[in-house]
Amino acid sequence: MDWNDNSALDLLCGEFDGRIHLFLNVGTAQNPSLTDAGYVQVGGVDLTVGAYSMPFTCDWNDDSLFDLLVGDADGRVSLYLNDGIAGAPHFSKRQFVQEGSFDLTVSNSSAPIWTDLDQDTLPDLVIGDGMGRLRFYENLGVLGAPLFSRHEDLTVGGEPIMPDSYTRPFPIDWDNDGDVDVVTGHYGSTPVLYVNDPAPVVLPDFQFNFLGPLTVPSGGGSVSFQVSLRNPDTQPMSIDVYTTCLVTRLTGSLTFVGPILNYQKIVLASGQTITHTFEQPVPAAAPRAYYDYVVNVGDSTEWIVKRSETFYFMKR
Repeated sequence: MDWNDNSALDLLCGEFDGRIHLFLNVGTAQNPSLTDAGYVQVGGVDLTVGAYSMPFTCDWNDDSLFDLLVGDADGRVSLYLNDGIAGAPHFSKRQFVQEGSFDLTVSNSSAPIWTDLDQDTLPDLVIGDGMGRLRFYENLGVLGAPLFSRHEDLTVGGEPIMPDSYTRPFPIDWDNDGDVDVVTGHYGSTPVLYVNDPAPVVLPDFQFNFLGPLTVPSGGGSVSFQVSLRNPDTQPMSIDVYTTCLVTRLTGSLTFVGPILNYQKIVLASGQTITHTFEQPVPAAAPRAYYDYVVNVGDSTEWIVKRSETFYFMKR
């Protein structure tokens, strides 16, 4: 977003304590250079939403000034209308986005984006949450006066999108076809791309079974999991199966492993079912930690996920 209207993009960062940190670009659009500009303020004091602020800029009231949507730990979405001028934003008060006559609320840890997902010329809300869902709130109002009275979970192949917990979506036209696709960060490592494709897509039937063990001894060992895929289509289907991993050390530090582990390309004839067992070696030198894995079924080269499951184990 361009905070000071100088045609160079600046950066807003949500923080654990609920504030929003502003970094101004004192370079150029082509050669950015960021400087710490302190915290965004409301009424002369630091803006705070309590914890886990997730900011996203939008023009809520269609006055050509950007406003702030901010997700927070309790699952609500705060709205701060900009009553300043271009190049000098100013925010006076906090209000909550409404669904019907109540505060719009997801399970926890809301992460809103503002985008015209259904291409009806009205921007909508898509909100990631702590459970890992992506919730779609269709704008039923008019330009400059949004209205939300219902929601639905975004799906892939009829199943709710849940790559892992704490989904953090961002809108993008990935395939340059004029509609909105979504890239989603989450707790479990690699971001996932969901391509908006109105044409019917045949997805494989998918079953997952974690075989264990749940705890690997200090001397090392291995864990295994099993994937069964069935092609319900009349045409052959080529599917990548792969995992990504987030290592959480017992000290609290995080490490991403990968980006692709346990890769296997599987080609299915029409109606064919294949069951494949994966073995993940865990050497003695592996750190004492919790290992969170996401099993992805899709296209590894384009980062398109059609099915996913998660499992975890501990290394002593």
